[in-house]
Amino acid sequence: MENMKIFYGLDNFLVNQEVNNYLKEQDLLNQTTAINTYYLAQDTFEIMVPEILQQSKIGDLFNQKKVLIINDYDLILNNNLKLWTKFSQDLKNNLNHDVIIILKFLTNNLKQSILISPADFFIVKNYQKNQLKNWIKTKAGEYQINLRQELITSIINKFPNSLNVINNELKKIACLNNQVDQNLIEKFASKYFIKNPYQLINFWLTKDFQSFWWQYRNFWEKINYDKVNLFNILIYQLELIRNIKLLLIKNVSYQEIMVTLKISQIQMNSLLKSQLELKIVNQLLVKAHELDLQIKTGKIAKNLAFDLFFGRNWV
Repeated sequence: MENMKIFYGLDNFLVNQEVNNYLKEQDLLNQTTAINTYYLAQDTFEIMVPEILQQSKIGDLFNQKKVLIINDYDLILNNNLKLWTKFSQDLKNNLNHDVIIILKFLTNNLKQSILISPADFFIVKNYQKNQLKNWIKTKAGEYQINLRQELITSIINKFPNSLNVINNELKKIACLNNQVDQNLIEKFASKYFIKNPYQLINFWLTKDFQSFWWQYRNFWEKINYDKVNLFNILIYQLELIRNIKLLLIKNVSYQEIMVTLKISQIQMNSLLKSQLELKIVNQLLVKAHELDLQIKTGKIAKNLAFDLFFGRNWV
């Protein structure tokens, strides 16, 4: 479909920026274009999709063009081949030539079923470290904040790997009109230290390694969290992902899966964001159990074993 554009990447700020750049380049940010935005979620999916399909059939009475921006942050369409096939086919059959569909996914790993679709794809890569330093320096200049180079480095090391977060915190710092020093950066960064080990494991499963290692160090240094418990949580999460995927293969509904596995919708959404293939999940479980045996038989030191396991690029 020439009228479908798919933007995907891990940083929401950059994905939105690329979408806005595209709209500007195509002269779609004007009074002759109607722009509607939708957010897909598990609990509203069955209501939202018919509305989107209906809007895709008809142009706008008062405008030359209509743009439908669909945010699939829970990766519902990416994780369910059946849903994607039906959704894309319905769009193909009904899409009005004056309507442009923009789909946004917060992932760098689109499924093959989507990648082979007749659409224009835009992958949005995260900034490299030097790009991020320059971006922070530019934003600091916009907000009239005087940041020394070591403070910029500190922001990169201590804040979550999210341009939205960094941008918002720089705005807050600017409002204080205080001298920015290391203590102030530490104060603003401290609230991002998570104490939920499940969230920590999710960073690893979704390949957000920068956030994972920063939080992993904090877990060990600040609260001396037992790495055995963390490893057991990883195994538990992997087993849940495996069971969810096996049930999805059997076309079991999301609601039935949640009841069967006794998990909440929030858990379901969080686990599916990992996008791990079933084969990889099974391989990780085998490796994890092999490591557990090596630890119990004294072949490798416990803490070193966990550090090495998380350090391997399994996912």
